[in-house]
Amino acid sequence: MTPVPRVTETSGSASVSAPNGDIASTLAHLIARLDAIEDTQARIGQELASVVARLEGPPTAPVVNGRSETGVEEEPRGTAQSGAVATKEPQGENSVALSVEALQKKVDELAETVRLDQARLYNRLRNATITNQKTAIQPLVLANGKYPTNVPGTQGEFEHMTKERYEHLLKSYGQPIKGDTIAKREAVREFLGLAQPNPRKT
Repeated sequence: MTPVPRVTETSGSASVSAPNGDIASTLAHLIARLDAIEDTQARIGQELASVVARLEGPPTAPVVNGRSETGVEEEPRGTAQSGAVATKEPQGENSVALSVEALQKKVDELAETVRLDQARLYNRLRNATITNQKTAIQPLVLANGKYPTNVPGTQGEFEHMTKERYEHLLKSYGQPIKGDTIAKREAVREFLGLAQPNPRKT
Protein backbone atom coordinates (compact mmCIF):
# COMPACT_ATOMS: atom_id res chain seq x y z
CA MET A 1 0.00 0.00 0.00
CA THR A 2 1.33 3.42 -0.97
CA PRO A 3 2.20 5.52 2.08
CA VAL A 4 0.09 8.65 2.34
CA PRO A 5 1.92 11.93 3.04
CA ARG A 6 1.09 13.63 6.30
CA VAL A 7 0.10 17.30 6.31
CA THR A 8 0.13 19.04 9.69
CA GLU A 9 -0.58 22.66 10.55
CA THR A 10 1.96 24.44 12.75
CA SER A 11 1.56 28.12 13.61
CA GLY A 12 -0.40 28.88 10.46
CA SER A 13 1.92 27.00 8.07
CA ALA A 14 1.92 23.41 6.88
CA SER A 15 4.73 20.89 7.08
CA VAL A 16 4.84 17.94 4.68
CA SER A 17 6.57 14.58 4.76
CA ALA A 18 6.17 12.69 1.50
CA PRO A 19 7.32 9.27 0.26
CA ASN A 20 9.20 10.65 -2.74
CA GLY A 21 10.54 13.88 -4.17
CA ASP A 22 7.87 14.33 -6.85
CA ILE A 23 5.00 14.12 -4.39
CA ALA A 24 6.80 16.35 -1.91
CA SER A 25 7.33 18.92 -4.66
CA THR A 26 3.66 18.79 -5.63
CA LEU A 27 2.51 19.23 -2.04
CA ALA A 28 4.98 22.08 -1.58
CA HIS A 29 3.32 23.82 -4.53
CA LEU A 30 -0.10 23.42 -2.89
CA ILE A 31 1.25 24.89 0.33
CA ALA A 32 2.70 27.80 -1.63
CA ARG A 33 -0.78 28.48 -3.04
CA LEU A 34 -2.19 28.67 0.48
CA ASP A 35 0.66 30.95 1.57
CA ALA A 36 -0.09 33.25 -1.36
CA ILE A 37 -3.71 33.46 -0.25
CA GLU A 38 -2.58 34.39 3.27
CA ASP A 39 -0.31 37.10 1.83
CA THR A 40 -3.24 38.50 -0.15
CA GLN A 41 -5.36 38.51 3.00
CA ALA A 42 -2.67 40.49 4.81
CA ARG A 43 -2.40 43.00 1.96
CA ILE A 44 -6.15 43.55 1.87
CA GLY A 45 -6.09 43.97 5.64
CA GLN A 46 -3.56 46.79 5.23
CA GLU A 47 -5.75 48.44 2.58
CA LEU A 48 -8.74 48.18 4.90
CA ALA A 49 -6.76 49.80 7.71
CA SER A 50 -5.83 52.63 5.34
CA VAL A 51 -9.49 53.24 4.49
CA VAL A 52 -10.44 53.21 8.17
CA ALA A 53 -7.68 55.72 8.88
CA ARG A 54 -9.11 58.02 6.21
CA LEU A 55 -12.56 57.73 7.72
CA GLU A 56 -11.23 58.55 11.19
CA GLY A 57 -8.89 61.33 10.02
CA PRO A 58 -8.89 64.78 11.67
CA PRO A 59 -11.64 67.16 10.47
CA THR A 60 -10.76 70.03 8.19
CA ALA A 61 -10.36 73.39 9.96
CA PRO A 62 -13.44 75.59 9.42
CA VAL A 63 -13.12 78.63 7.18
CA VAL A 64 -14.11 82.11 8.44
CA ASN A 65 -14.15 85.09 6.03
CA GLY A 66 -11.92 83.34 3.54
CA ARG A 67 -9.39 82.27 6.18
CA SER A 68 -9.12 79.00 8.03
CA GLU A 69 -8.54 78.86 11.78
CA THR A 70 -4.88 78.26 11.01
CA GLY A 71 -4.69 81.79 9.54
CA VAL A 72 -4.04 80.61 6.00
CA GLU A 73 -6.16 82.34 3.40
CA GLU A 74 -7.99 79.88 1.19
CA GLU A 75 -8.33 80.46 -2.52
CA PRO A 76 -11.70 80.09 -4.20
CA ARG A 77 -12.15 76.67 -5.75
CA GLY A 78 -12.35 76.39 -9.49
CA THR A 79 -9.71 79.08 -10.17
CA ALA A 80 -6.69 78.31 -12.30
CA GLN A 81 -3.11 79.14 -11.32
CA SER A 82 -0.17 79.59 -13.70
CA GLY A 83 -2.29 78.62 -16.69
CA ALA A 84 -3.17 75.23 -15.24
CA VAL A 85 -6.61 73.90 -16.01
CA ALA A 86 -8.77 73.80 -12.91
CA THR A 87 -10.24 70.43 -12.05
CA LYS A 88 -12.95 69.64 -9.60
CA GLU A 89 -11.67 67.50 -6.78
CA PRO A 90 -13.87 64.56 -5.81
CA GLN A 91 -15.75 64.94 -2.59
CA GLY A 92 -14.11 63.19 0.35
CA GLU A 93 -17.08 60.99 1.10
CA ASN A 94 -17.38 59.87 -2.52
CA SER A 95 -13.68 59.05 -2.64
CA VAL A 96 -13.91 56.95 0.51
CA ALA A 97 -17.05 55.23 -0.77
CA LEU A 98 -15.25 54.25 -3.97
CA SER A 99 -12.29 52.95 -1.96
CA VAL A 100 -14.59 50.88 0.23
CA GLU A 101 -16.43 49.52 -2.82
CA ALA A 102 -13.17 48.50 -4.51
CA LEU A 103 -11.93 46.93 -1.29
CA GLN A 104 -15.18 45.01 -0.84
CA LYS A 105 -14.80 43.61 -4.36
CA LYS A 106 -11.28 42.40 -3.53
CA VAL A 107 -12.52 40.81 -0.30
CA ASP A 108 -15.32 39.01 -2.15
CA GLU A 109 -12.90 37.73 -4.79
CA LEU A 110 -10.48 36.52 -2.13
CA ALA A 111 -13.27 34.80 -0.20
CA GLU A 112 -14.30 32.95 -3.38
CA THR A 113 -10.68 31.93 -4.04
CA VAL A 114 -10.30 30.62 -0.50
CA ARG A 115 -13.62 28.75 -0.74
CA LEU A 116 -12.62 27.05 -3.99
CA ASP A 117 -9.12 26.16 -2.79
CA GLN A 118 -10.56 24.63 0.37
CA ALA A 119 -13.10 22.65 -1.66
CA ARG A 120 -10.35 21.40 -3.99
CA LEU A 121 -7.61 20.75 -1.42
CA TYR A 122 -8.61 17.20 -0.43
CA ASN A 123 -8.77 15.94 -4.03
CA ARG A 124 -5.49 17.69 -4.84
CA LEU A 125 -3.83 15.89 -1.92
CA ARG A 126 -5.24 12.57 -3.12
CA ASN A 127 -3.97 13.25 -6.65
CA ALA A 128 -0.54 14.09 -5.24
CA THR A 129 -0.22 10.58 -3.77
CA ILE A 130 -0.85 8.79 -7.08
CA THR A 131 2.13 6.63 -8.06
CA ASN A 132 0.35 4.10 -10.27
CA GLN A 133 -0.86 5.15 -13.70
CA LYS A 134 -3.96 2.96 -13.28
CA THR A 135 -5.07 4.90 -10.20
CA ALA A 136 -8.15 7.07 -10.64
CA ILE A 137 -7.72 10.85 -10.77
CA GLN A 138 -9.91 12.94 -8.48
CA PRO A 139 -11.45 15.84 -10.45
CA LEU A 140 -11.62 19.30 -8.89
CA VAL A 141 -14.90 21.12 -8.45
CA LEU A 142 -15.71 24.11 -10.64
CA ALA A 143 -16.79 27.50 -9.32
CA ASN A 144 -20.44 26.54 -9.96
CA GLY A 145 -20.15 23.44 -7.78
CA LYS A 146 -20.12 21.00 -10.71
CA TYR A 147 -17.31 19.05 -12.37
CA PRO A 148 -15.96 19.51 -15.90
CA THR A 149 -16.82 17.00 -18.59
CA ASN A 150 -14.32 14.69 -20.28
CA VAL A 151 -12.05 14.42 -17.22
CA PRO A 152 -9.40 11.66 -17.55
CA GLY A 153 -10.17 8.57 -15.48
CA THR A 154 -6.60 7.60 -14.58
CA GLN A 155 -3.16 9.16 -14.60
CA GLY A 156 -2.20 6.88 -17.48
CA GLU A 157 -5.03 8.36 -19.54
CA PHE A 158 -4.09 11.87 -18.44
CA GLU A 159 -0.52 11.49 -19.71
CA HIS A 160 -1.69 10.70 -23.26
CA MET A 161 -4.59 13.08 -23.86
CA THR A 162 -4.92 15.30 -26.92
CA LYS A 163 -4.09 18.98 -26.88
CA GLU A 164 -7.79 19.79 -27.17
CA ARG A 165 -8.62 17.90 -23.96
CA TYR A 166 -5.90 19.71 -22.01
CA GLU A 167 -7.22 23.00 -23.38
CA HIS A 168 -10.76 22.05 -22.39
CA LEU A 169 -9.72 21.45 -18.78
CA LEU A 170 -7.71 24.67 -18.61
CA LYS A 171 -10.64 26.65 -19.99
CA SER A 172 -13.11 24.94 -17.63
CA TYR A 173 -11.02 25.94 -14.61
CA GLY A 174 -10.37 29.45 -15.86
CA GLN A 175 -6.64 28.88 -16.32
CA PRO A 176 -4.50 30.54 -19.02
CA ILE A 177 -4.10 28.51 -22.21
CA LYS A 178 -0.64 28.88 -23.71
CA GLY A 179 2.26 26.86 -25.05
CA ASP A 180 2.41 23.54 -26.87
CA THR A 181 0.74 20.28 -25.85
CA ILE A 182 3.42 19.46 -23.28
CA ALA A 183 3.14 22.89 -21.68
CA LYS A 184 -0.65 22.54 -21.49
CA ARG A 185 -0.34 19.07 -19.95
CA GLU A 186 2.04 20.36 -17.29
CA ALA A 187 -0.25 23.30 -16.53
CA VAL A 188 -3.18 20.92 -15.98
CA ARG A 189 -0.97 18.58 -13.94
CA GLU A 190 0.07 21.41 -11.64
CA PHE A 191 -3.50 22.62 -11.22
CA LEU A 192 -4.86 19.15 -10.41
CA GLY A 193 -1.99 18.47 -8.00
CA LEU A 194 -0.68 15.47 -9.93
CA ALA A 195 2.91 14.36 -9.45
CA GLN A 196 5.10 13.34 -12.36
CA PRO A 197 4.39 9.74 -13.47
CA ASN A 198 6.56 6.94 -12.13
CA PRO A 199 7.40 4.71 -15.13
CA ARG A 200 8.34 1.83 -12.85
CA LYS A 201 4.77 1.57 -11.51
CA THR A 202 2.22 1.01 -14.26
